[in-house]
Amino acid sequence: MLDQGKTGTQNQASRLSGTGSPQILLAAAPGLDAAAIGAFLKTAGCFEGCENQRAPSMDGATLLRSFEPDGALERAKAALAAQPDSTLLLIYPAPIPTIAGAIADDVTPEQALEDWLSRAEEILGIFRQARRRIILVEHSAALANPADLIEELNQRLDLALTRPESAGSSESAESSPASNADPVHLLIADRACHHSPRARRIAAELEVSALPLTAAGGASKIDLSSSFQTYREKSTIPPAQVNGLKEENRRLLAQLNQTQEELESVFLKGREREKELNAAQEETARQKAEIQQSQTDNAKLRQENEDLKEENELLLHQLHHVQEELERYFLEHSASKSKFDEQEKQKIALTNEVQRLTDTEKALRSSLSWKITAPIRLLLRPFMGK
Repeated sequence: MLDQGKTGTQNQASRLSGTGSPQILLAAAPGLDAAAIGAFLKTAGCFEGCENQRAPSMDGATLLRSFEPDGALERAKAALAAQPDSTLLLIYPAPIPTIAGAIADDVTPEQALEDWLSRAEEILGIFRQARRRIILVEHSAALANPADLIEELNQRLDLALTRPESAGSSESAESSPASNADPVHLLIADRACHHSPRARRIAAELEVSALPLTAAGGASKIDLSSSFQTYREKSTIPPAQVNGLKEENRRLLAQLNQTQEELESVFLKGREREKELNAAQEETARQKAEIQQSQTDNAKLRQENEDLKEENELLLHQLHHVQEELERYFLEHSASKSKFDEQEKQKIALTNEVQRLTDTEKALRSSLSWKITAPIRLLLRPFMGK
C-alpha cells in the first residue's frame, strides 16, 4: 500500500512461512512525497500488485499501493493488522530540513519544531507497536541513497532487488528537501533542535530505529560558511540599490507630503460639507417640526371642522324645528288675526249699535211723549221694582 504524501512504514516479512514473495506496505508522513521511493522499489524489481497478487519471482517483493492522502498512518496500521505477512516501510521526515522548510513558509521556529515533534511521536508510537514488522526510513536519506536503501531491504527481507545506478542517486539527492533549503533556515532549525531535550531524544530514537543509510537527515551537518555567506548576501545591500532606495524614499516622501496636503484639503472640504450637512439637517429637522406642527394643526382644524359640521347640522335641525314652530305660530297668528278682525268688526258693529241705541234713547228721552209719560212711569215704578 503506497500512500503518497504520508508517513512511510515497512513491516519485515518472513519468507519461512512459505507464502511466497514478501509484501511491502509503503506510507509517508504528511508533507512528504513517497512517489520517488516507490519508483526506486519498482525499478529495483518490486512487483506492483494488490493483496491477492504476488511477485512472479521469489527474489522480488509485492508493492501494495494506495494513493489516498488522508489518514495514511491509520490506514497503514489497519493494513498491517489485516496482512500479517506484510512489512511496513515507514517514511519519516528529518527534523532539520522539515523545520527549515516550515520556517521558509513563515512558520515560527517554535511552531515548526512542535509540528515535527507531533508527527515524529505519532510515527514512533506506530513503530513501537510492531517493531519486527516495521522498517523506519528517513526521507532525505532514502532520496539521497536509493542504492543503500535497496541493499538494506535485500539484507533484511532476503531479497535480490537490483541496486539503482549512481546517476539516479545524485538526481534524487539534488531534489531532497535538505539540498534546497536556505542555509540560514537550516542553522536556525539545527539550533532549535539542539536546545530542545525532547527533540534531541526523539531524533536520536528515530535515527537508532531507522535504516542506517549514509548521511541520514538527523545527522546532517550544517555548512556554517554557506550559512554566513547567505546571511551576508541577504543582509548586505549594494550601494546602487541603496541609492535607488534613497531615491525611492525621497519620491515616496514627496508623494506622502502631496497626499497629506490632498488629505488636508479633502479634510477641510469634508468639514465644510459636514457643516453644510449639519445646517441642512437642522433645516430639515426644523421643516419636519413645522410639518409635524402643521399636521397637528390640520388635525385640530379637521376636528374643529367636524365639530362645526356637527354643530351646523344640529343648528340646521333646530332651525328647521324653529321654522316649523314659526310656521305653526304664523298659521295660528293668521287664524287669530282673522278672528280678531272679525271680533273688531263685531265690536265696531256693536259699538255702532250701542251708539245707535244710545242715540235712540237720547232721542226718546228728549221726545215730547217721554216727557208727557214721565208722571205715569213715576207712579208705576213701585210696581216695577225699580
